[in-house]
Amino acid sequence: MMKRVNISVALLLLSLAILGGCSDKAKDNAVTLLNEHMVLEQKFSGYLKQITQLETKDKQTYDNILTEGKKDYLNAKSSISDALQTIEERRSVLAEAQNALLAASENMNSLEKEVNRIKSIEESEQGHKLIDLYKSRDEVFINLYNQYMSGLELDDKLYQMLNDKSSNLKQINNQVAERNRSFTEVTKLMHEFNQKSQEFQDGRISFLKQLGV
Repeated sequence: MMKRVNISVALLLLSLAILGGCSDKAKDNAVTLLNEHMVLEQKFSGYLKQITQLETKDKQTYDNILTEGKKDYLNAKSSISDALQTIEERRSVLAEAQNALLAASENMNSLEKEVNRIKSIEESEQGHKLIDLYKSRDEVFINLYNQYMSGLELDDKLYQMLNDKSSNLKQINNQVAERNRSFTEVTKLMHEFNQKSQEFQDGRISFLKQLGV
């Protein structure tokens, strides 16, 4: 049977720093919002860690299915049931991650309003650059989320086929190939998301330095 490709890229987790305020009200509000944003990012990162753990669990289960299927079909069916449950858990956690990032996006919308109130042109421009970096990162995550969910659908179908004795090897290999193509794209998007995350992190540091924090 054709091997599945594994998701080998860990998503970058943004570093946290609780920062002090400024004398200017708009700038002070901006710093407060950035602190709140990083707390939301920490929650988002927690979901990403859960997804990574579930992916490891899924790989182990899949390997067990391939081994057990050659020896004991009933044991393999039990592992397939476990794998299908893990898919549901991954869907649920990814949806929670999306909700956490939506909350972070709302925070960025509030930040944009405060940046518009900052009188210094240089500081305001740096703030808008940061917001643009975040929006670009957010767009990549939307693509990543949709692609990952599509990959889970293909994983689900693969396990259903493995659970069906009438499925032949050619059908299963075709499904594995389709699934692999989907998660290869997921891996590419993870690389891109990590790059955008680093750019956002650097932009946040630059903006705070510009504010004198």
